[in-house]
Amino acid sequence: MGKQAYTRLCAPCHGTSAEGGAGNDLIPASPDLTDAMWDHGATDGEIFATIKNGVAPEFNMTPFKDRLKDDEIWNVVNYLRSIAKK
Repeated sequence: MGKQAYTRLCAPCHGTSAEGGAGNDLIPASPDLTDAMWDHGATDGEIFATIKNGVAPEFNMTPFKDRLKDDEIWNVVNYLRSIAKK
């Protein structure tokens, strides 16, 4: 279920493999979600909060609290953990 939500909502920016997007003149490059370096917190709770609330102040990553229920966000967090580089 996490992969389905990721593919539908996250992959357009972070790529189908979650290794980041190139960005353009209007949108900055999105980070790799499979590596050990997380810019906005690396704990499961911090990742949950980032997905739910977005990344302020520019909100290049928009909040998903109106599009995903909490359990769906946790499914995405768990999916990201399952595909992380070891």
